[in-house]
Amino acid sequence: EASPATLSVTPKILSIASFANSQSSFAISSNTSWICSSNQNWLKINSPSGLGNASVILTAELNPGIIQRTAEIVVSGLGLQDETITVTQDASTPFFDALPNEMTISAQAS
Repeated sequence: EASPATLSVTPKILSIASFANSQSSFAISSNTSWICSSNQNWLKINSPSGLGNASVILTAELNPGIIQRTAEIVVSGLGLQDETITVTQDASTPFFDALPNEMTISAQAS
């Protein structure tokens, strides 16, 4: 008799750096086939589908914003409850260009 299908993911919360091509990963523990999807196009999945146990790598594009952003990865197996991973990408550090650092102000005679 076949054992029932199982699917779980670890961890369910991930963070990823703000710069381009930052990576993070999660593990899938399963005895069946599964598919992954991201609800944001800035976060790519290296293995969007598979069979059995796997380590899935996520790659993020640059976060140009000064606030963090969030994506959800949903892992689905046929007839099983979906597993969701929340991925938070760090904000970019604000960059201020303070050149030149000298300024001359001339007064006009009135």
